[in-house]
Amino acid sequence: MAVLTIQSLIDQREAIQGKKKLTYEIETSLGTIICKAPTASVLSESSNMDRDNDGDCYLIYNCIIEPNLADSKLQKEFGCVEPFDIVNKIFSLGEVRGIANALVELAGYNKSKLATKIHETIKN
Repeated sequence: MAVLTIQSLIDQREAIQGKKKLTYEIETSLGTIICKAPTASVLSESSNMDRDNDGDCYLIYNCIIEPNLADSKLQKEFGCVEPFDIVNKIFSLGEVRGIANALVELAGYNKSKLATKIHETIKN
């Protein structure tokens, strides 16, 4: 693979920016959900939550596009106190963890290691 240069980044600008707008489908026991990859701020906030699986619920709530988990009718019907409570009300605990793990992978974490090679500079 070629060395990454400033010009190659500029040439790939549209493709790089386009990746951030992609949506993804995740199959659940209830059906297919449409998600976006989490932003750095959503990942940071979710990792700072320490009570039970609140971090996973926060992550899922902020990344699912369809169905709209923020819908007031949905929230009311399920008796949610906090907006992201809806996640535990509709998905099992194991499924919450699975969806959260899939979202973290979409952000580029937990993927196979990147290929590395030793780069030596010879000094005279």
